[in-house]
Amino acid sequence: MKARPIEGKWSILEIVHHLTDSELVGGVRIRLVLAQPGLPLPGYEQDPWAAELGYQDRNATQLEASLRLFEATRAASAYLFAQASPDDWQKNGIHPKRGPLSLCQLLELYTTHAENHLTQIEERKRLLAKTA
Repeated sequence: MKARPIEGKWSILEIVHHLTDSELVGGVRIRLVLAQPGLPLPGYEQDPWAAELGYQDRNATQLEASLRLFEATRAASAYLFAQASPDDWQKNGIHPKRGPLSLCQLLELYTTHAENHLTQIEERKRLLAKTA
């Protein structure tokens, strides 16, 4: 989990913890768009979070907690998406780098974000299997 088969890139462990923290920020963004449209959405820089929050130093218990938190946050957000009215899908917030983002765009963003990182995890697993 901690191996870095690609120099300068995150380990599987770091990717998992990043996905959870990103999902938490995404959950806040989704709720802001639904409840207080038009407001600025929180931003963050992923590399300082990984370093300062010690993603690479976390153990198996913390990994399991992170996976459960990701699952619970994703399920809670999925409920909000399922309950959204047609008008809700047009609501937006202001992302610090991307500008206005609608609820629909947030759904697309967080779906593809997780899928992209799952592809990275699979790539790392393949590379590690080759070296084992």
